[in-house]
Amino acid sequence: MGAVLLVLCVNLASLSLARAAGRTRDSAIRTALGASRGQLMRQSLMESAVLSAIGGAGGILLAFWGVRWLLAAAPIDLPRLADVSLGQPRASIRAGDFAGDGADFRYTSGAAQRGFAQSI
Repeated sequence: MGAVLLVLCVNLASLSLARAAGRTRDSAIRTALGASRGQLMRQSLMESAVLSAIGGAGGILLAFWGVRWLLAAAPIDLPRLADVSLGQPRASIRAGDFAGDGADFRYTSGAAQRGFAQSI
């Protein structure tokens, strides 16, 4: 499960950085029209939060379905089969990971955009 979530986080990070790179011109225009750096960062963080929430919910839902599918496909005589589950504490920790990763990557890309906007 950890590997799947790691891959999902990396994919979301690359998507976030690609979107930030594509929006440098948009950010420069908004800055020229009077938008403050705070407004640009808030917009960027909000987009990141929505993307992270959707990706995190999808990943956790996929993990729950995957565990159920594996339990249904497992042989009956497998030891400790009844102990296999994806508990709520694990899902909560992963949800926090998604939120933190999304904010970290967006903040980094936002700082890079700010440096680009100041150089214009």
